[in-house]
Amino acid sequence: MSRLPARWSLLAGLLLLLGALTACTQESPSHTSTATAFSRPLELTLRGVAQNEAEKAAHTAIEDLLFIAEVSHPWNPGPLGRTNQLFSFGAEFSANPSILPMIRLAGRLEQQTAGYYAPALGRLQQLWGFHSEFPQPMVPSREEIDTLLAARPRMSEIQIDGIRMRSGNSALQIDFGPFAQGYALDTARARLAEQGVTSARIDNGNAVAVLGEDWKLELPGQAAGPLSLHDGEAAVTLSTADVTFADEEGRYHPYIDPYTGYPSRGMDSVTVLHPSAATAAALAQALLAGGETKLASQLQVLSIDYASIITEDGRTVTTPALARRLGSVRAE
Repeated sequence: MSRLPARWSLLAGLLLLLGALTACTQESPSHTSTATAFSRPLELTLRGVAQNEAEKAAHTAIEDLLFIAEVSHPWNPGPLGRTNQLFSFGAEFSANPSILPMIRLAGRLEQQTAGYYAPALGRLQQLWGFHSEFPQPMVPSREEIDTLLAARPRMSEIQIDGIRMRSGNSALQIDFGPFAQGYALDTARARLAEQGVTSARIDNGNAVAVLGEDWKLELPGQAAGPLSLHDGEAAVTLSTADVTFADEEGRYHPYIDPYTGYPSRGMDSVTVLHPSAATAAALAQALLAGGETKLASQLQVLSIDYASIITEDGRTVTTPALARRLGSVRAE
């Protein structure tokens, strides 16, 4: 067998080394893990992390996310379910530390949204049949709705002193809704950052949270192409079609106007971008609960920069800041 001259062997070795280095720079290592959370498929993708380190980081982050999903369930046995039971007695009890930070944040977001994000109205969700993994369609009587709304359960009625907690309103029952999903994504993303991960995407179907740049997201109803998410950004899309039933009077969904007690009208879906997935979810819930008639005022009062809304009649409403990012209008 013939052999290459030494200078050609050296040149070939250099070319192979250059090719290997180029491949490393062009194709950063990628690792994807999957699970199911909040009854939706979960996909976690990490970039630029060695395989063994990626597996460890992903496992830890997903464990945290699944833990939040379990403890925040409003009616299954667990920390939040037990807390809801204890609220009905009116006496003081020891708060479960796993959900106390969520309760505090949800209370602030209830105030920020003028009560349109209404996690204390879990009993209203129950009246409408949405308080189940498999919703049982029912339209409550006007009397039942009015009785509950007259009790005015609010997160502000929860008294917290250290780890002790109580509420004097026996009608108060917490159902975080998609906020809990957003909170779980925020928790998992923070755990990834703690482990040194700088590029990651956590996708739980209707909620996405990222670390690093160059993560693309297709927005419903937007023809301008995919949106590039910023480092540390999250996007939550909520749709009135996710859980719904209908009768001759119209379509019903769990995004209920807390001031009327009835599901809002006029909107199909809302997408909100925010550094916090929990906040994005609460804002999206508030917009849907307010309905189309309150949309313009809500966007202004809540100071939502990045939102995309699809109305029931098929129109797409985009905030100016998001339109500029999508390139559908020129930047000022």
